[in-house]
Amino acid sequence: MDLKQIEYFVRVAEMGSFTRAAGVLGVAQPALSRQVRLLEVELRQNLLLRNGRGVTTTDAGRILLEHGRGILHQVERAREDLGRAGATPAGRVAVGLPPTIAKMMAVELTRDFRRRLPDAALSLIEGLSISMEERLVAGRLDIALLYNPVPSPELVFVPLREEELLLISASRAASAQAGGLADRAGRCRRAAAGDTQPAQRLPDAGRVDDGRHRLPARHRAGNRRRRGDP
Repeated sequence: MDLKQIEYFVRVAEMGSFTRAAGVLGVAQPALSRQVRLLEVELRQNLLLRNGRGVTTTDAGRILLEHGRGILHQVERAREDLGRAGATPAGRVAVGLPPTIAKMMAVELTRDFRRRLPDAALSLIEGLSISMEERLVAGRLDIALLYNPVPSPELVFVPLREEELLLISASRAASAQAGGLADRAGRCRRAAAGDTQPAQRLPDAGRVDDGRHRLPARHRAGNRRRRGDP
C-alpha cells in the first residue's frame, strides 16, 4: 500500500465514479481501476461496490476513507513544513468552527489571516463538536473550537471561556395573572362563537325599553310597521 494508491482510492470514493476521479487526477481510467484493485487485493477487503451508476464504499471502504484522508492531510502538512523551512510561513491550515460561531467570525477571521499570512491558505470547516474532535484525532483538522469536548490524550485543550447557564421561569404572581387573562380571553371567544350564557352578561347598547319588557330595537321597529299597515 503506497500513497498513490491511497490517493486514488480517496478520490474515487469521494467522487463516486472512476471516470470523474480519473479526470481530476489526470490518469487513464484503466490505470486508476487497476491501482484500486491492487489495493483491495493487498488489504484482502472489498473497498468499493461497483454498479452502473458509479461506486459506493463498503464498510471497510468507509474505514479506509477516514484514515486515508488523515494520511493525505498529514503528508501535505509535512511537505509544507519542509518547503517553508526558513522562509515566510506558507501552507494550508484547517480550522473547525461550530456553525453559529462560523457565521459571526468567518469573514473577519479570513481577512485577518490573509493580512498576517499572505502566503498561507485558510480552510474553514463547520461541524458539531463531536465530529470535529474526531477530525482532529484523524489529522483532518489542525485546530478547532469545541464545546464541552471529551478529554483525549491525543489532543491539547486550551479553555477559552466558561459561561453560566440559567433556567428562567415566570414568578407565581405573573403566572396567576397570565392565567386570569387566559380565562377572560376564553370567555370572549365563547361569546363570539354564539354561546348564549356569556352573551347575556355582556352589555348590549342596542336594547331599548318597551314597557314591561326590554326588546331589541330591531323588534320594536318591526312592530310599529305592522301596526301602521292597512
